[in-house]
Amino acid sequence: MKNSHKFHRAWLVLVATMLIYAGSMGVMMNSMGVLFSAIIEDKGFRAGDLSLYYTIRSLCSSFAMPFTTKLFFKKNAKTVMGVMGTIASAGVVMMSLFNDLWQWYFAAVLVGVGTSCIMVVVPVVLNNWFHKRNGFAVGLTMSASGVAGAVFSPILAGFISALGWRQAAVVMGFVGFCLIVPPGLFLLVASPEKVGCRPYGEGEAEQVKGASGGRGGPRTQPGGYIFVLGLLVGIIASGIVQFNNQLPTFAKSVGYAGTVGALLTSCCMVGNLGGKLVFGLLNDRVGIYSACRLYLLVIGSALAGFLFLSGTQAALCVAAVLFGSAYSLGAMSHSFLFLDLYGAESYRDKLSQMQAINGIASAFLSAAIPYMYDATGSFRIVFLCGLSLCCVAFLIYTYLNRYSRRQRAEG
Repeated sequence: MKNSHKFHRAWLVLVATMLIYAGSMGVMMNSMGVLFSAIIEDKGFRAGDLSLYYTIRSLCSSFAMPFTTKLFFKKNAKTVMGVMGTIASAGVVMMSLFNDLWQWYFAAVLVGVGTSCIMVVVPVVLNNWFHKRNGFAVGLTMSASGVAGAVFSPILAGFISALGWRQAAVVMGFVGFCLIVPPGLFLLVASPEKVGCRPYGEGEAEQVKGASGGRGGPRTQPGGYIFVLGLLVGIIASGIVQFNNQLPTFAKSVGYAGTVGALLTSCCMVGNLGGKLVFGLLNDRVGIYSACRLYLLVIGSALAGFLFLSGTQAALCVAAVLFGSAYSLGAMSHSFLFLDLYGAESYRDKLSQMQAINGIASAFLSAAIPYMYDATGSFRIVFLCGLSLCCVAFLIYTYLNRYSRRQRAEG
């Protein structure tokens, strides 16, 4: 097979995944709240009623994920990504014509199905192409969503002010389309073997302290309880990150103005961006288990800061930056964990199943946190639960690390 020593095609695939992730997660998801605030003001919808869009989108994405993921890898990946990107973009553009609440729920179905496989496809494709520095590649790609959201949100707000939210919805869908479909059609390739290449760094992967030491997986496939443990830490990570949506409410609950809540959200996004890059580098250097346990300690410190240092604004800002690392754990850890446990040949289907179940759980957990606050009048119970879950996840990662080492020693 051919392979260039000057420029590896894997870097073009990395550019494609960054653009696709920026268009789907950054533009059409992270910036949606800006559009919805204008819609609520104009149409008079209750915020909770329109927010059902997010729940429906998440559920549809989860149910469609196993099917669309299999379709991507079994059929023509370029065509599948092009069609799905078009469906998702159309769902956003169509909002410019909507007047009734149920129409946004219909759009949630289109956007959910259109973006359903991206959380699995992106890390799997990058793991196929990068046998070396795959953590860096995934971290850089995941960071693209935060950058896109931070850049596009004020631009979208400007379009809303100048043209109205209907025209802004068209712009939003068009930008999402341009970032997803052309890169998907012209740059994205599911695996290097499809185009006669070798993976980047094949045979050169770093020996990682604390990692299992291979991509081939154990000789015998793990039992069902290992999948359950992997699913559990995934749900914990995704559940904890849901608190980010409540940062403005938390700030008000402890006596701060709304501007402080917005500041905490911005600090959290800073931690989100930097945390993904650092997590990827840590995965490459010390292995997935050590990286996850370190991030759980950081997240636990952030939750403790929210719990015990709420009277100091500077401390809350630091805690919010640290809490941003929860995004890295929730978005990146699963693919590396399942790659180690099941091997390159088997982990894709397991990861797809896990992400589908995790998405359903997250849809309900996002509603559970505000209900816990409503019931108690405080977020104290939320922080205590979060700290307890961090401890549980830490123990599970420790067990899975030992299990992985033992399996390979016996193999």
